[in-house]
Amino acid sequence: MLIFDLVFLKQRMYHSRNILILSIFILLSVLELCAQTGNSGEIKKIEFLNADYSEYDKSRGIDAMRIIGKVLMRHEGTYMYADSAYRYMERNAFDAFGHIHIKQGDSLDIYGDTLKYDGQSGLAIIKGAVRMIDKEVLMKTGEVVYDLRKKTAYYPDKAVTRSGENILKSKKGYYNSDTKEFAFKSDVVIENPKYTVKSDTMHFNTVTETAFFFGPTHILAEENYIYCENGWYDTRRDVSSFNKHAYLQSKSQTLRGDSLYYERATGFGLAIKNIILVDSVENVEIRGNYAKSYRNIEKYIITDSLTLMMKSDKDTLFLSSDSLLATKDSICGRIINAYHRVKFFKYDFQGSCDSLSYITADSLLMMFRKPILWNEENQLTGKYIQINMEKGRIRKLEMYESAFIVSREDSVMFNQISGKDMHAFFTEGELKKVDVYSNGQTIYYPQEDNGDYIGVNKADCTDMVIYMEDKKVARIVFKNKPSGELSPLQDVNLLEFKLKGFQWLSEIRPMTILDIYSVPLPIVKKSIPSPPQSGKKKPGKRTN
Repeated sequence: MLIFDLVFLKQRMYHSRNILILSIFILLSVLELCAQTGNSGEIKKIEFLNADYSEYDKSRGIDAMRIIGKVLMRHEGTYMYADSAYRYMERNAFDAFGHIHIKQGDSLDIYGDTLKYDGQSGLAIIKGAVRMIDKEVLMKTGEVVYDLRKKTAYYPDKAVTRSGENILKSKKGYYNSDTKEFAFKSDVVIENPKYTVKSDTMHFNTVTETAFFFGPTHILAEENYIYCENGWYDTRRDVSSFNKHAYLQSKSQTLRGDSLYYERATGFGLAIKNIILVDSVENVEIRGNYAKSYRNIEKYIITDSLTLMMKSDKDTLFLSSDSLLATKDSICGRIINAYHRVKFFKYDFQGSCDSLSYITADSLLMMFRKPILWNEENQLTGKYIQINMEKGRIRKLEMYESAFIVSREDSVMFNQISGKDMHAFFTEGELKKVDVYSNGQTIYYPQEDNGDYIGVNKADCTDMVIYMEDKKVARIVFKNKPSGELSPLQDVNLLEFKLKGFQWLSEIRPMTILDIYSVPLPIVKKSIPSPPQSGKKKPGKRTN
């Protein structure tokens, strides 16, 4: 292939016609020499297509030709413009000055003040007020090294790049005009009207407007803060994925996980594996392996190996269940719902049920479907249990439909209270009083002052009030149609002396934190009842 090396010399008006003819003859000789070089298969020569005039400058070297005015060069399909240049014929290189413009294809343009180009390596060094424009991308810096063959640019100094709504800043980086991707390094910043990203190392695709993070990264917005050490962010769709020490913080909540996915526009988030959600206002920490959050963690679902830890002044409640749903209500604060095979442990009480709801504003805990609560020696059951708490301790407990309280005296003797509904009152976490409503029955074992048993007392009364002292029945007030009898222990079969509905469930009571996982509960196949809207009133009848 022939390579034409043309320089059109526009001499000044006062030059003679003979000098012009001589110059053209010399150029034709050079053109022939260059054509021969092209046929040999060596690297193509730089083509000088235009200039106002040229002259030799011996101060720059014996092969240095000074080219002045509207200078245009071409090399391997790339056009380069300048006000003036020094051409080095033997080295296939040149230095250019003033209004530098490199145009490669129909998309990439680079502007600057000076240009140093080596045709052998294809490297161009542009300095000054450098601007690189690639369709919708504009980068400004003080120096760029551009490889015409690999179509990659490197800037060793600070640069500012604009892509869409994003302004990207970094100390140094690379750009590949083929893949349309930047590689930023050291103090990288993305400024967007909605957020700011700060990273150690980042790649940015200008077509998809997606940033890829490969080091400590901080994403700051008005509604939340995100940290990760690896991940990506689609700035056009506001969709992101993070991993490696990733967490998302929204006001009072922090969500951590091995992998996080987040949609800023919808507020939807997804966390997978080793999840930790911390609510600093409610003093709640939740762990699991799969979580979904909505509207910046105002609503979230967590499942798979779930554990909830609710801290109080002196103790922590630990809860395990199949899944957990938390929502924020504008009236009563946050509502936490745990579903299926729920078990919890606290130093002064423990529990088991199929599902429960906790209203943080009222400190109200509601247990559904075979609920069981243990408080010291007492086992409390019913079809529905509602617990009012204060500073992490039980203040009042309400049991509805088939309410039952059992405490164990020895291997065969059990104190028992049953009724349709009951309200139990606690002081400093200890049961002090029980109000029984409808169908009230009791079995208890009164004792002498020395501890000897007097006998066994069985009493029936529609309504009654039971007072407790030292964790035992101290006094019973019968309100309506009482009946009862005290029998010597030897006159009754203690193994069968039980009220209807009696059951002792100590084998499933969690005695330690680990027991909330180790003791399986039966799977309830029926649907979960909806929790009541408020704990102020007695709930209606529920489907069992």
